[in-house]
Amino acid sequence: MQVSPEIKASVNNIRYYIAEIHKANSKQFDLDIESSYKLGEKMREDKLLGDARVKLTGEIGNSCEVMLLCCQNIERQVEIAEGQDKKG
Repeated sequence: MQVSPEIKASVNNIRYYIAEIHKANSKQFDLDIESSYKLGEKMREDKLLGDARVKLTGEIGNSCEVMLLCCQNIERQVEIAEGQDKKG
């Protein structure tokens, strides 16, 4: 596979940005939790809004994990192609 180095480099770049997204998402999650503690005894609607926000940051985290799985799949496919090239 002639372009495998380019694919591998691109996957590494994607992994980097996934890590950046995950880091920012974790920071937002912590801020949301901190804000919910500060709200204290506010109305029930605020609690529901906070729950929805935590759910959204959880979904972003899950999406990061899915993207990492996609990266693993791409890497595996490249390895298989490289192995086929070696066999001739």
